[in-house]
Amino acid sequence: ALVGLHVREVQHLPQMDRGGSCDAYAVVSVGGKQRFQTEVVFDSYHARWSQHVEFLTPAAEPEELLVEIYDKDLHKQDDYIGRVRIPGRDLLRPAERTLPVLTQEGAAIRGHDGQITMLTIVVSSPAPPSPPHTDSPTPVAEQHAAGTPPARSPHSSPPAAGHSPAAAAAAGGPAEPKAEEQVALTVILKEVENLPKKDATGTCDPYAVATVGGGQRFVT
Repeated sequence: ALVGLHVREVQHLPQMDRGGSCDAYAVVSVGGKQRFQTEVVFDSYHARWSQHVEFLTPAAEPEELLVEIYDKDLHKQDDYIGRVRIPGRDLLRPAERTLPVLTQEGAAIRGHDGQITMLTIVVSSPAPPSPPHTDSPTPVAEQHAAGTPPARSPHSSPPAAGHSPAAAAAAGGPAEPKAEEQVALTVILKEVENLPKKDATGTCDPYAVATVGGGQRFVT
């Protein structure tokens, strides 16, 4: 099953830095494998990410989802704040969820203001693409491309000269605005072969980071 996850925000973060507040980011794992890492929101007790990821999980036995919250440190290892676990069966139930962030022992994390740290995520099931309509008439644009003039009713009047889009463009008139189009892109990182030796006493411990438009979107 294809599952969509929107990591929206975490509120009431604790103070993790001596001279500041918190530099939070989230790491998403499914079935024990890291799938996604959000951007870091620096110096804030309320991290708003609004980042989206899609992944596959077995429909018969969906894998558990784990979201871990960290505090970014520049000169030492990042600090672990807490986590949220979602049973696999809940991934097949689209809904928005606001859940408490817990320690590994199961205790609720308290923020700088004394309130429980809360993570908000949205689980969705992306709709499959609509099947093509084979019984629909050929669009007028395709008829023009094929060299076939579009059909016209015997009672319709011929188009007025100089009022077609082509005539307007030829006359230097304003072109019709085009709507901005967005597409959903699915990328499967399969494998890498013939890696170099990078460790003095071993081989190589590789992982991949995928970015879109300059923003990190996915970590294997």
